[in-house]
Amino acid sequence: MDDGTAKGGGLDPGAALLFGALLGLVVGASWGVSRICSDFNEWPGWIQAIGSLIGIATAIYVPWRQRQLERADELRDRHLQAQAVGILVVHDLRVLQGTLERALPQRALEHLSVGPPRSLEDSVGEFWKMGEVGGLLTLLLGVLRANRDLLVPLEGAPPGIEFDYMEAVRLSQDRIRSAIALCIEAVRGIDAMLDVGAPE
Repeated sequence: MDDGTAKGGGLDPGAALLFGALLGLVVGASWGVSRICSDFNEWPGWIQAIGSLIGIATAIYVPWRQRQLERADELRDRHLQAQAVGILVVHDLRVLQGTLERALPQRALEHLSVGPPRSLEDSVGEFWKMGEVGGLLTLLLGVLRANRDLLVPLEGAPPGIEFDYMEAVRLSQDRIRSAIALCIEAVRGIDAMLDVGAPE
């Protein structure tokens, strides 16, 4: 619960500014009124005017501050959701990276055609919560699906279509290199996300 204090024990900047402005207004108005009004019968009207100004300032500050707190809560929730998705997929990404690194030197498409792990396929709807890392994961899935699809011609190309096996091997190795680079970047991004606590 936010009690209007910032870390370090002081007032948050908005509250300090409002308090300073109100104090200055009250002191300045009291001094001005005492100079202008020598008759104490005029003081109630001036006090009412000062109170109205304080009320207006408070009416502006309170909704602004509430919106600031709501935005901070939204950012914290979004960060926690991103961390939860990261925790679900980071282990499988590391395993996938190892699998891809072992497959890379192979010369047979059956060994090169590594598809995406089931956990990544199942989590694809949550990637948007991870921002840039989610974009990397989406790209990784696309590369792995395209790589897996290289097996289709191997299993039976339609008559009349030539299939260059060595070109397919080279293409698959290129895709695996791209997938390894994406795995490394995604794991690095997730690790950074998990190391950073939720925003205050």
